[in-house]
This record gives sequence, C-alpha cells and structure tokens, in this order.
Amino acid sequence: MPKRRERTKSEQLFSFAVLPAEFALVGGAWAAAAAHSRTGLFVMVTGFLCLLLVHLFLGIHSYHRSMTREWPRVRPLDDWDDD
Repeated sequence: MPKRRERTKSEQLFSFAVLPAEFALVGGAWAAAAAHSRTGLFVMVTGFLCLLLVHLFLGIHSYHRSMTREWPRVRPLDDWDDD
C-alpha cells in the first residue's frame, strides 16, 4: 500500500473553504427549487461566487509559490537544430 503524503496548508485551506460554499450552493438550489424563493437563488449564486473566488485565490497562491521557489540547475540545450 502506498504511503500517504502530508497535505499542504493550501490543500487544508481549500478543503475548509470549499465546504461552506458547497453547502450554500446546494442548499440554495434546493431552497430555490422547493420553495420557489428568490432568497434560495441568492444563496445559490453566493455559494457559486465563493467557490469561484476560492479556486481563483488558491490557484494564484499555488502559482506564486511554485514560481518563487528555486529552480533546478540543468545544462542548456544544444543548438543542433538551428541551421
């Protein structure tokens, strides 16, 4: 059995931030469909926007973290195909 790796802080933050947004999305959809209420629709849209913002924020954070770390030292490619 493969060894489980530790989750990063970004992954932990994502799992905690997404859960309330998903509840708002599903609960709002249910309330909008069952009760025909505009409040449910607003809750659903708010949940969707929160999910979108969480994905966007964590994507930018992960990109920044990977671009600022030290890159491996590799030798340059040969220019054999530049004739």
